[in-house]
Amino acid sequence: MAYRIGSVQAEVIPDHTMIIILGTGFDTVIRPDFGGSRLCHGVTDMLYLLSASSSMHYATVTLEAWTAEPDQPTSSEPWEEHDETRLRLTRGRAYVSAMLEGPLSPELDLGNPGDYHVRVHATGRERLLHLERDEHTDPDDMHSGVERFLVQLWPVPPG
Repeated sequence: MAYRIGSVQAEVIPDHTMIIILGTGFDTVIRPDFGGSRLCHGVTDMLYLLSASSSMHYATVTLEAWTAEPDQPTSSEPWEEHDETRLRLTRGRAYVSAMLEGPLSPELDLGNPGDYHVRVHATGRERLLHLERDEHTDPDDMHSGVERFLVQLWPVPPG
């Protein structure tokens, strides 16, 4: 059985559609591979999330640490997209960042350094794009919390 051991949340303005989750041991930028309509891409101490829009808006990102693979999450509105990847954390801690400019969330303690499974769910993406196209929407309005990400991490078993 899987148990949630921690959770943090942040509001972030995507930069060129990207949101970054950093491990506390981060030291090298690696360009993501978003081929094939990926939602996320993980490398050592860095997880990229891809927003549906390059317009100015606040996306809500929730990071959850689990002891093992959790059940599929439930939400008041259905998750529109999901993707999976792996992430290596050299110190076992991570946080939401604004394009490498510092933490926007508290650090999430995942436990030991090592490899982690990552499952990302996203919702509000279609609504965000609809709001951008709606002629009655103020183009200077910074939509907040429309696009939401749930990022679940759990350790890859040894071996």
